[in-house]
Amino acid sequence: MSISKNNICKLTEEVLANYNSIKAEIKNIELDIEEIESEYEGVSAVSFEEKTGKTNKFNSNVENEILKKKN
Repeated sequence: MSISKNNICKLTEEVLANYNSIKAEIKNIELDIEEIESEYEGVSAVSFEEKTGKTNKFNSNVENEILKKKN
């Protein structure tokens, strides 16, 4: 399959015509990635602290992260 010079020129012109929108879309994706990376807490160590009283509260890092993302 051979691509003619005319077709290559047309494809190049289309890419160049959309350059600004492509550049803006890449920037938006980079900002989305930065936002996700800053919100991600991941796995952390378990700390054992003295409790003052018995409660039925269940505390999970994964659940807390999901709840924070929903809000």
